This record gives sequence, structure tokens and C-alpha cells, in this order.
Amino acid sequence: MKRSREPDDEVSGYRTSSLGDDAAIDHNSSSAICSRESSSAAAPPPAVKIVQLDPESSRAQEQLSAVPPSVMKCSLPPHKEGLSFPSYEEYEAHYHKAHTNRCLECRKNFPSEHLLVVHIEECHDSLAAVRRERGEHTNDLG
Repeated sequence: MKRSREPDDEVSGYRTSSLGDDAAIDHNSSSAICSRESSSAAAPPPAVKIVQLDPESSRAQEQLSAVPPSVMKCSLPPHKEGLSFPSYEEYEAHYHKAHTNRCLECRKNFPSEHLLVVHIEECHDSLAAVRRERGEHTNDLG
């Protein structure tokens, strides 16, 4: 009785190789079972890159075309129709200037979070208004 098979032996439509049982290929069907060796040798998928957010490629695109394409759009309030920006950097600058430290009640912008908190306390906080009427000190912002 033979204990090991030679690499060229065929058993019930399967052909074995020296790599072991998981490297067997079915020659009778159209689909094949991949071996460990072929799956590890496969190249990794290419890295996905969003070209519109890459500053290098967006500058190159601007140089090629006379009118740069709109990369980012801002549809946050108070813009009724939305604004378009040719680069992510310009959108980010707009966002920090127009949408950070904004009072939600009166829609005013403030240069810092501290000034926004002071504004909310002075103009929109009803408890602070009652304390001021009583003559209490209301600015506990430190």
C-alpha cells in the first residue's frame, strides 16, 4: 500500500501538488480553488486617493483649466444658495471665519469662543438678566 502520493497522481478529478491538500485544483470544473501560494503572491489593492482633496493635484488641475472646478460647497446657514470653493483650503478658511463661534439665536459671528459665551450670557440668558436686575455680579467666566 502506497502512503504518499506523487505530485502527478490524480484522484477523482483532483490533482494534488507538493503544496498539500489546500493547493488542489479541480480540473473538471470551470472554477479553480486558489492555493495559499497564489493568494499571498497577489499584489495589494492600490491605495484610494480623493484627488479633489489633494492640494498638489488641485493646483495642477487649476493650471490646466482656465476655470477651476468646484471642489467643496458650503450649504450651511446663512447661505441661501450655497457657496463654491475651488480648493479645500479656501473652504476651510471660510468655515472658520463664517461658521465657528456663531450665536444660534441672533446669528452673529464672534472671533473667539470666550466672546461668544459672554455674548450669550449678556444677551440671551434670562437667568443672568434677572441676576443683573437684582444687582448681582453675573460674569463668572474667569
